[in-house]
Amino acid sequence: MSLIPRSEWGAKAPRKTRPLPKSVRGVCVHWVGVPIEGDPRDMAKSIQRYHMDSKKWWDLAYNILIGDGVALEGRGWTNRSGANGSGKANRSHAAMCVLIGPGQPVTDGHVDAVRTQIAAFRRCYPKAMEIVGHRDLKPTTSCPGPELIDLIRTGVFEPANSPVGQMPGPHPSSGYPIPVRTIRQGFRGDDVAWLQHHLNNNGQRLLVDGIAGPKTIRGVRKFQITHGLAVDGLAGNQTVSLLMGLAL
Repeated sequence: MSLIPRSEWGAKAPRKTRPLPKSVRGVCVHWVGVPIEGDPRDMAKSIQRYHMDSKKWWDLAYNILIGDGVALEGRGWTNRSGANGSGKANRSHAAMCVLIGPGQPVTDGHVDAVRTQIAAFRRCYPKAMEIVGHRDLKPTTSCPGPELIDLIRTGVFEPANSPVGQMPGPHPSSGYPIPVRTIRQGFRGDDVAWLQHHLNNNGQRLLVDGIAGPKTIRGVRKFQITHGLAVDGLAGNQTVSLLMGLAL
């Protein structure tokens, strides 16, 4: 899926830019917050006018904007956003705005475009694995709305989850490799993302970031307690096998 550059949607030049640091942790998903319709190019121009003329910001605040089956270049992935609510949050996460508001559905085209752009972002920043909602960085906001938050929580926007063009259900197939090692705290990798995804399908609310931090290990312990396994916080053969069986 191609990205529409600024020059093709009629963007004004930014007043200035600052680079996104290499320590960036991931992508923060936003929504517009009001029902919208029409050409995404027109919406991008409208948002930029509001941000630059009314808010007096340097530029459109988002790195990328997502329409139904289309992505538009905002500040681009290499520049710091202005959308996440604080300087710290703008340094830790890039900002992606899905062009929907309350009551408007997330379509196959939105999901395809989000996945494609997150994959492109990770080619620039391979360690930046987090996908969060705006409310995760700024608890006082309802952005990006209930449907987008649910899709984030269940790993739908992970690029590996299922083929582009195929809209997943509430609990999509993982697409990550099944662990062949015993996963313990501190481990990283796609097999950790598999574990997190399948724990989410069994009642957890973990970020699918491929990092076995304390929350992931607590999730393993909760799963082991629920299913009568030895409670050691280690995702070994028994835990992984049961997760596989429940996914069938």
